[in-house]
Amino acid sequence: MDFQCIYNNFKDHACIQEEQKNPFFKKATEEDLKNLTSIYEICLAHSPVWEEDDLSALKEIVIPAQLVNFYQELNPNNLPMNDAGIYLANLQRIREEYISLEPGCYLVTWGFLVIGTTIGGDPVLLDLNEADLPVYLAEHTILFGEGHRGNVDLSFGFPPDALQAEFGDNPIPVTYETIKKCLHLIETQFDVFIEKMSCNQYPDLEEELLQ
Repeated sequence: MDFQCIYNNFKDHACIQEEQKNPFFKKATEEDLKNLTSIYEICLAHSPVWEEDDLSALKEIVIPAQLVNFYQELNPNNLPMNDAGIYLANLQRIREEYISLEPGCYLVTWGFLVIGTTIGGDPVLLDLNEADLPVYLAEHTILFGEGHRGNVDLSFGFPPDALQAEFGDNPIPVTYETIKKCLHLIETQFDVFIEKMSCNQYPDLEEELLQ
């Protein structure tokens, strides 16, 4: 990924002019990057939801170098929303999403990382389990949780008809596979997603995928 080209594309297609003192992107510091490279450790220390045993799947996930490199060079700072209707989150916001904000704090245990939100609050997710880092849009009501740390019961908010039909009158288990069936694919590769975002090539994704 050509980071300078990506930056220039965002500037060329932005709806407002970039301010020199408050640029669209900043380089991430080492401390910033820990919010990405140490997700398991941060969740273990700070999550109000999960205990160590709940995070076993997350412990096995390795954050790809391409993702670290992107945020190291282009950590969103004052980036305006474009026609896709998406705010790209900076690393501090990403941390907030996976520690304490619903549904990101639930989804992270299966390796889904919230990297942005729509104007309506629906999360944009990366699947960290796949090498190409596919990008999805989920409804903000995808999961609900009840209980307290270490004893949280999760349930789907409004699962698609096909998933409801699959389980009939039985409760739908919350697994990686059932979560994937509730997601809406934006792009099969993170790199392609960023390139298209930088050139403002997506329509309003809420209207396109969730209506």
